[in-house]
Amino acid sequence: MSKLLANVPGLTPAPVTPGADHAFWLYPVRVQASEMQRIAAELDAAKVPVFVGYTGKPIYLCAESLSAKKTYGQSGFPFTIREGTKTYEYREGLCPRAEKLLTQLLCIIWDESWTDAEVERVAAAIARSVGKAGAVAASPAPAVARIKKEEAASVRPIAGARKTRIGIVGCGHMGGVHLRAYRDNPAVELVAFADTKLENAQRFASEVGGNAYASHVEMLAREKLDGVSLCTVPSTHRDIAVELLSRGVHVLCEKPLAVSEEEAGQMARKALDQKRLLVPAFKLRFNDEVREAKKLIEQGGLGQILTFRLMFADDDPARGGWSADSGGRRGGRSRRGDACRRRGVIRRG
Repeated sequence: MSKLLANVPGLTPAPVTPGADHAFWLYPVRVQASEMQRIAAELDAAKVPVFVGYTGKPIYLCAESLSAKKTYGQSGFPFTIREGTKTYEYREGLCPRAEKLLTQLLCIIWDESWTDAEVERVAAAIARSVGKAGAVAASPAPAVARIKKEEAASVRPIAGARKTRIGIVGCGHMGGVHLRAYRDNPAVELVAFADTKLENAQRFASEVGGNAYASHVEMLAREKLDGVSLCTVPSTHRDIAVELLSRGVHVLCEKPLAVSEEEAGQMARKALDQKRLLVPAFKLRFNDEVREAKKLIEQGGLGQILTFRLMFADDDPARGGWSADSGGRRGGRSRRGDACRRRGVIRRG
C-alpha cells in the first residue's frame, strides 16, 4: 500500500519511525485537500472502508476525564490538587497543529484477509478520488460506524415484536458510536439519553428523537427501558451499572468494565442476582464478523452453537503465525505479540 500511494499528489502515507515497525491495524494517510468528507463518501460508494479523523477530535477534547475533569468519582483528582497557582485546562486550540492534522487524516480500515489485488484496487480508488477537484458527492457522511442500507435491511425485528427500548448514559464520543449503531438497527428504539452536561444529551435527542436528562437517576425515574449503553468514565461504571441492573435494565458497558476487580465482581453479581445481561467491551469493528456468524447460525448448517467468541490472533495460521500455549487456559499466544488481528471463532456441538 505504501509503495502504491507514495507518488499520489497531495497524499502522504503514514511515516514509520526508523528502527520501529508500524502496527498498521489501520492504514492512515494525510490528505492535503479541503474536501475530506467528499473523498470519504466517494470511497465509501466505491466500497473502500475509510473514515476521517480517527477520534474526530484530539484526546483532550473527546475524553471527559480531561475536558470536563471527570475523574475518580466526584473527587476531580488530580485537578483538585492545590499546589501553587498553576491550573490545567483542556480546550480547543491547545494543540492547533494536531487539531488541524485530524481534519486531514484519512484512515483505511483493513485486516489480514486482504489480498494483493484488494490492496491495488483500494490504492487506485484513493488515488482517483484524491486527485479530483471540486466534485461534491451527494452524501458527505464518512463510512465509519455506518451500516449500509442493504445490510440494515437484513437486520429485521421479529414480526409482531415490539422494538427494544434503549437509553444511552454518557453522551460523548463513545456514546455517539453506540448511538450510530443503534440508529441503523430497525429492531431498536432509542428513547432516552443522559449526561451530566445536559446539552450533550439534548444533542443526541435532537439527532434521533427521544428525551434528554441531566442524570441517569432522572432517566430511570421517567423511562421504561429494556437496555442501556453505559459510556461514562470507568470510575462511574460500577455505581451506575448496579443501579441500572437493580431496576431490571440490561447493561452494555464500555470498556474497561470497572477500575478494580472488586467493582467488576459487584457488577457481575448484581447482574446474576437480577437475571439481567451485563455485556462489556463493545467493539463496533467486530460488526462484520458478528453479522456473518449470524447468517451462518440462521442458515442452520452449523449444528447447536455452544459458544461464539471474538479473539485477537496473528498472521494467517497457515503461515505458522499462531502457536498454541499448552500452559494457558485461554488459547494460543501470538509469536509477535498483540497484532490486533481479528478472527471469529465458532464452537458447535
